[in-house]
Amino acid sequence: SVSVALLVTPLVTASFPSLAATATMADKTEFTRLFQRCFQLINLIMLPIISFLWFLRGPVIALLFQRGAFVAEDTVNTAQVVGFLLPATLAVSWQMFLAKALFSLQKIRAFVVIIILFAGMDILLNILWIAPYGLLGVDSARSASLSVSVVLMLLVVYHMVPNFERGEFFVSLC
Repeated sequence: SVSVALLVTPLVTASFPSLAATATMADKTEFTRLFQRCFQLINLIMLPIISFLWFLRGPVIALLFQRGAFVAEDTVNTAQVVGFLLPATLAVSWQMFLAKALFSLQKIRAFVVIIILFAGMDILLNILWIAPYGLLGVDSARSASLSVSVVLMLLVVYHMVPNFERGEFFVSLC
């Protein structure tokens, strides 16, 4: 997604040195603050974009593509697929940031295991869902796999940083 490439990737890349430096400190308070702040910024950037595109996906797709052989029915079908993909865009942003957080905490093995599970789950769900649901099955498989990988990464970070208070950690991410 263009919004991830242009807006989230620079934020995640710029936050990595600070995350890595604070992760090595004995007191994880600064890591916690920086982690939560970056997560909130990602949400602040992506949620309005996703909401805007979700509500206007039909007109935007019609404006960009509906001409020649691309008819109104194609616009409706494409808009439906885009509607399923947009939430996955937020999950991709979170996954990108959580990968840097895991690298900062030197949890490379956990990251690799989660990504392997993500890929395996994505492949399995695609096999199961593509025949009955078509492109929506592919989108749903990707969204489900991404969601599971994000939750697993969040849990690893949560358990690695002892000063995350129960409940406060997840509420502060919003």
